[in-house]
Amino acid sequence: MSYDFSASNDAIAGTITAFAKPYSFGCWVKAANWTGEDCAMNVASARLASDQCMINMGGGGANDVVRVEDSMGASIAIADFVAGAGEYDNTWVLVVAVITGDADRDIYIDGSANTTNTINSAPYGTIVDNIIIGMRAQGGFQWPGLCAEAFLYNIALDGSQVDALISSPDTKSETGFPPTTVASANLVGYWSLSTDQSDHDDEGPNAGPTLSVESAAPFDADHPTIISGTDTAIIVPTGPWR
Repeated sequence: MSYDFSASNDAIAGTITAFAKPYSFGCWVKAANWTGEDCAMNVASARLASDQCMINMGGGGANDVVRVEDSMGASIAIADFVAGAGEYDNTWVLVVAVITGDADRDIYIDGSANTTNTINSAPYGTIVDNIIIGMRAQGGFQWPGLCAEAFLYNIALDGSQVDALISSPDTKSETGFPPTTVASANLVGYWSLSTDQSDHDDEGPNAGPTLSVESAAPFDADHPTIISGTDTAIIVPTGPWR
């Protein structure tokens, strides 16, 4: 199963032990269309709109746009991947944001070939201490579909490591591997969102957070195919998150 954000105004969120760049985060997502500016996942400082880094749609109009966008105050830095119109509609895709340094950010979709690196504009300046799945840090811009297999690393994944999370990179196979099989020593948290509404726990080797939900989670039977590894730990979320 997966979490259906289009069916509610909920988000999944929690605080984490603060750390600075580099870091990587991502999740599997599915939506009926990609023409908005809606947010799948972000990390932030104190849930501030002016201090967050997020994976969201880029509002590409005729095109599908996947974006990593980070902000500090009024400054915004963006890296986009622009696809054809409707290319990712109703398809499970893995989106990964990699923040290597102040002037180095990448967005990947279904593998390392699909990335655009932007080194201009202002960097995201905060230390990471919050994680939010399904909307922006300040609320709103709800993801209009499904989300599963979310993760956060305290390193910058390289292209080969991103590819290792996908069974057949760049093919829309809708099949991948659990984050516990890639750079596991640097995995801060892994939230499969796949078993039942209590399955929002940290499954990484490091002491990550238990995330919370506002109310009963609307789940969908749909989920990307994850090869090897099983989700075993179940921790009831502490909620509510706001």
